[in-house]
Amino acid sequence: MAKKSAGKKKSPVKKNPAVPFFWNSLLVMAYGVLLLLLIVNIYASTQMPDIFYGLNNKDPQAVVDFFKRVSKAPQFTQLFPEIKHTLLKHRKDIYKESDERREQIASLEKILEINPQSRDVLYSLYLLHESNGNTATALHYWEQAQLIDPQVKKIP
Repeated sequence: MAKKSAGKKKSPVKKNPAVPFFWNSLLVMAYGVLLLLLIVNIYASTQMPDIFYGLNNKDPQAVVDFFKRVSKAPQFTQLFPEIKHTLLKHRKDIYKESDERREQIASLEKILEINPQSRDVLYSLYLLHESNGNTATALHYWEQAQLIDPQVKKIP
């Protein structure tokens, strides 16, 4: 038997021109997504507060700053069991300002017992209680100071 197909060439498989375009397009989109994620990551890292880096590097001042900020949040007491050790370790530095204000208030109240008409002492007590968040007590001292001197201005 003679081979009839010896003289015939096999027809080449026709490639679909859309297939390479599809894969190239898919590759370009993947690179685009990766580039976008890289840009977002870089931007997010520049927006990270310095306190995060301090906490990450175990900087004691960053821990104190963090606790000062977070202690004002209503959820702070819920976090207390998990952070008790660290909080107690840095308590003196965290509450230094409020402890100093408390001492100043006690000293001024003793002075006020001696001189209840001291406008400056009353006004100082107003400022200290206002900074502690004791608005009602601060308002009481401001009203007393204003009775003595109507020129005393209230802090907005």
